[in-house]
Amino acid sequence: TVQTPSVVRPQSVNDVEPSEIFIEKINLNLPVVKSPLVNGTWATKVGVANYAEGTSGINGKSGNIGIFAHDRDNGFTNIKLLNVGDSIDRK
Repeated sequence: TVQTPSVVRPQSVNDVEPSEIFIEKINLNLPVVKSPLVNGTWATKVGVANYAEGTSGINGKSGNIGIFAHDRDNGFTNIKLLNVGDSIDRK
């Protein structure tokens, strides 16, 4: 089983959608764009972090927010270098 870093500094969920994601350890700073659910799959854009529309944390709900990107240099390819306890911040 692969453990992924799970430390995200929570922010208020007062109808605020994520706009950027920062991971200092791997020098990652990506804009976050909405990714709508189309035919049962979230559309994925390249060179940005995608916010899976409809995941919790928005509209006053609690829970996890789905943020994803391609495994490319201009995406999340280096997240494999993170360890449990590393900071992942969003704005």
